[in-house]
Amino acid sequence: GLFEGTAVGAEVLLHEGFVGGPRARRLEVSIICLGVARFGIATPKLLQILAGVLVSLSLYRRPFLNILEQIFKESGESLTQVVRISEDGRSELVLFALLMPLGATDIRVDYNPWWFSLDASPFGGGSVKTLVTSEMSEAAWLRRAQKGGYT
Repeated sequence: GLFEGTAVGAEVLLHEGFVGGPRARRLEVSIICLGVARFGIATPKLLQILAGVLVSLSLYRRPFLNILEQIFKESGESLTQVVRISEDGRSELVLFALLMPLGATDIRVDYNPWWFSLDASPFGGGSVKTLVTSEMSEAAWLRRAQKGGYT
């Protein structure tokens, strides 16, 4: 049979053609996001941990990284003081909770003709995209791990 299991933090489902964060973990994180959003309070340390987990799970669906902005801003200096989470921060958590079931990569698809670039800083973030030929997309994918392949 085809391989199915978890390796290096990724759940691999070859019979379905998907790789992503473990489904059980994505469900648990969704529930936690909804709970924190519902109550609207947390410590900055909890928000830092939650943001780290969300970034980790977003690596299989990189456009998800565009969502995290307010949560990073609110995971500030004082780690133990309970703070009220803004409406934008709560919305980000709810959006992540809703998107987590989609947080996997279909490894059976062709090369994407759209190129995306994401950038984030403590002051904001952004993304751009452009359409390229399938040959360019394949060449970039095959060189992605080589030094200079990303330039």
